[in-house]
Amino acid sequence: MPQTSQPKFNSLEDELFLVKQELADKNQVLQSVIEGTLAGYWDWDIPSNQEYLSPTFKEMFGYEDHEMENSPESWQRIMFPEDLGITFAAFEAHVASRGEIPFTCEVRYKHKNGSTVWVWCKGKVIKWDENGAPLRAVGSHVDITERKQFEIALRSSEERFRTAFANAGVGMALVSPDGLITSSNSMLNTLFKIQDEGDKRAVCLFDFFPSESRASLEAAFFDVVNEEKSSFQEEKEFKDADGQLFWANFTISLAKDPNAGEALYAIIVLRDTTDKHEALESLERSNKDLEQFAYLTSHDLQEPLRTLIGFSEILQETLIGDLSEDEILEAKTHLGFINTAARRMSRQTQDILEYSKLGNKSVFERVDLNLTVSEIMHDLSAITNKIKVAISWDEMPLVQGSKSELHLLLLNLFSNALKFRKPNEMSKIHLSCSENASFWNFTLTDNGIGIEEAYLERVFLIFQKLHSRSEFDGTGIGLAHCKKIIELHGGEIDVTSVFGEGSEFHFSISKNLK
Repeated sequence: MPQTSQPKFNSLEDELFLVKQELADKNQVLQSVIEGTLAGYWDWDIPSNQEYLSPTFKEMFGYEDHEMENSPESWQRIMFPEDLGITFAAFEAHVASRGEIPFTCEVRYKHKNGSTVWVWCKGKVIKWDENGAPLRAVGSHVDITERKQFEIALRSSEERFRTAFANAGVGMALVSPDGLITSSNSMLNTLFKIQDEGDKRAVCLFDFFPSESRASLEAAFFDVVNEEKSSFQEEKEFKDADGQLFWANFTISLAKDPNAGEALYAIIVLRDTTDKHEALESLERSNKDLEQFAYLTSHDLQEPLRTLIGFSEILQETLIGDLSEDEILEAKTHLGFINTAARRMSRQTQDILEYSKLGNKSVFERVDLNLTVSEIMHDLSAITNKIKVAISWDEMPLVQGSKSELHLLLLNLFSNALKFRKPNEMSKIHLSCSENASFWNFTLTDNGIGIEEAYLERVFLIFQKLHSRSEFDGTGIGLAHCKKIIELHGGEIDVTSVFGEGSEFHFSISKNLK
């Protein structure tokens, strides 16, 4: 059989040399692993107070290997003074427990460039003397600056959120997926009359929903929690702990676990709108009172005005025989003034009634303004067939609005352009349309007599006439109607004009009407 030769050693020294070489190789491998992890490695010989600091340890703080001596004083000089005590205390606890308590701490160092480096320091005493005193300790430093900065930023963000949550001018609460209020700010506590922390955690949000709307609000809450809807917002009536009702703008949104994706809690926001509702109710009462007053005024005045008109006509017929020719002429003139004034007052009272009714019980629907303009052209044909006029318009959109009120708006504007045309000249009237994200924008242009600049701000005021009745008939309420109609449709109206050359009426209609 072949024989396998075995190594032979000439001496004990040769064997010891090989063992040392093997250990050195293993230490080199270990050192490479430690350096490769970018962790700073240290090895402290405690009795001699000599400490090896690896190149990556020094590089962590911006130093080359030769720029920092291998001693405990080197790292102690660049550690934050207040963190030195933390480090010493952790090491002493580790020693006192004979290693049972781990030596670990998070501390700050000053980088060579002046910045702060957060380090996770972990070590262990690996050699003790016969009396239990530490002889050698080894350990590592890991740069955790990025994590600490994130933690600090997170704490700062959480603190800002807590401050904003606590001091918000609106009621806010965090509500569990089953409807329990887990946290609420002082404003919400005031709105709901929640007394203290113990009460808050035992209270269900749904208890503050009035019975008539509880089912719909609960359904809205669970729609958001179950992610059937991304959020919910509506103005609703609520009740406080004493049963008193109040109005609030109510918003629900959802906070989810970023890892698991599950619902953590719903965020509830309530903005008290009770004052606004009371003001609207007061305004509505005032409007009803005003409407009633306008109705009574116009209605009650019609009767004496009709009487006045009737008797003035009777006087014209019956008194003629008792008067001289000059007296008859004078009487007819005076009675004519009475009759004309009475009829004008009758028209004005009727206009007041019509103006007061604008916006009452308006039904908003889809309105094809192309049809509306065509209808208006038919209505005005008795006038347009007798004069020289060219009326044109762009393709008109479908808008959301009151069909009757938009008809009145365009009728008044076209009629106004026809009324204030230049005599003996071809009238040109054009209605254009454009749009943006929120509004339909219109411009009605004419080449009429125009408006003097001093009167531009008055044209939309009720009963404001810029011309004498002998020049142009009317009560001066048509453009006031236009202004009110546009405001009811969420828009604005104004006019630009060059006296003697024509006018442009600009008006808009909101796209967000319901």
